[in-house]
Amino acid sequence: MWCAQQCSQNVLCRVFVYNEITLNCQLYQSDLSSGNITSVPGSTSRVGRIRYQPQLYLDYNRTCDRCQVNRYLTCQNAKCQCPPPTTFWNGQLCQNQLSYGKTCNSSSWCRQDWNLTCVFRSCQPNTAICKLGATAITFDDDILSMSSLNGFIPSSYQNLSWTNAKYLNATGLPTSGYRYVCVSGEYICWFNAPMTIETLIANRTFTINSFVTAAGWYDSVSLSIIGYFSSTQMYTTTLSLNTYTQRIIELNWSGITKVVFNPSGSGYYDTGIDNLCITF
Repeated sequence: MWCAQQCSQNVLCRVFVYNEITLNCQLYQSDLSSGNITSVPGSTSRVGRIRYQPQLYLDYNRTCDRCQVNRYLTCQNAKCQCPPPTTFWNGQLCQNQLSYGKTCNSSSWCRQDWNLTCVFRSCQPNTAICKLGATAITFDDDILSMSSLNGFIPSSYQNLSWTNAKYLNATGLPTSGYRYVCVSGEYICWFNAPMTIETLIANRTFTINSFVTAAGWYDSVSLSIIGYFSSTQMYTTTLSLNTYTQRIIELNWSGITKVVFNPSGSGYYDTGIDNLCITF
């Protein structure tokens, strides 16, 4: 069928509708997981869909010579990847990004073109994380999650300079306080020494709006936070953190070039943060 061929040639098409009378062909990105096909007596329309199964994605993340002729994968950064911008890899195949309220494991699962992100395992508007205009740093992007389950955050990350900042997959530590820190996706930032975040360009300022935090292993961790413009201290506060108590901290410190997080305590004072909201 001509309409089926049109759908097959479009990597984003998953469902097509063909009218036998008008010869009209309509292509849709949605699949059966996001809607239903209803039979209507007397209808002259026929509905078809492209088949998707894990066996068709065996070349995912391999070199591009494996997917030069492949409707299911496209070449990006020398690797076979899911077609952008509204599909994601779920571990078995490429799936359409999810709509509001759907269950997610990371923000890449949600319709980011609709300003949705993964909050508490659910696709929610970005405003559920940050104030309008702020950037949400969720630590769930491919730069971190494709590297390993834990490691150091790059010194240059999300348009900021990071020192003594690490990341980990919170789902791998279910008895720690990190599961209370993690409110989007699976990854968080953590530190057990003074962690510094500052602008990459001298005297360029930003605002630290808010973040989610908790202690990793021991209660009564003291977290000192200081905001600077250049070498001048502009703001300071001290928080008391526990392991199984999530805290949402709203600072709204503007006009700073650097912020220092300094944890201390009598035991292990590992501290985690997630959904760091920054306004540039």
